[in-house]
Amino acid sequence: ADAGNPVTQTAAVIGTAQYLSPEQARGVKVDARSDVYSLGCVLYEMLTGEPPFVGDSPVAVAYQHVREDPVPPSQRYAGISPELDAVV
Repeated sequence: ADAGNPVTQTAAVIGTAQYLSPEQARGVKVDARSDVYSLGCVLYEMLTGEPPFVGDSPVAVAYQHVREDPVPPSQRYAGISPELDAVV
């Protein structure tokens, strides 16, 4: 595997780890809610300049999607209101 490639591929899971839904990370069946989750990750990065989770490997990032809550955007950037946190 190419360590510089941000795209993960294991069995039936393929995608960019920063935007994987927890269901995709666990390798279970997904539906439109996974797309909404991934869109939320993109919105998070657009607002803060960083993805919601970062790690040393795609597996570490996928684990965070399953087990952790991201830091609210308003705590990363003071110009973001807590109300917008609820949207993201």
